[in-house]
Amino acid sequence: MGTFVVERTYVGDRGTRAGWVPQHRAYLEELIERGVLLAAGPVVGVNGGLLIYRAADRSDLDDVLAADPFARAGLVASVRVLDWNPTTGIWAAKGVH
Repeated sequence: MGTFVVERTYVGDRGTRAGWVPQHRAYLEELIERGVLLAAGPVVGVNGGLLIYRAADRSDLDDVLAADPFARAGLVASVRVLDWNPTTGIWAAKGVH
């Protein structure tokens, strides 16, 4: 299992995404229940978000990202993925890497 930090920017403003927010949040909740999504939220002052995922590999992560309602609706302008290995802190102590 790998840990991936994903930085996304979005098309348009919040109003552009408003109709997709319920489906997006439901999808994120499903990922949390499955242990795939560790954390997510908007980046202050940026039209984007930061998400931390656990996935078997980059290919599995790409499938998870593509299934997000925001991505399916064409609302994601850019994605930056970092393969992250937390070595200190709470997640490191719990073996999240």
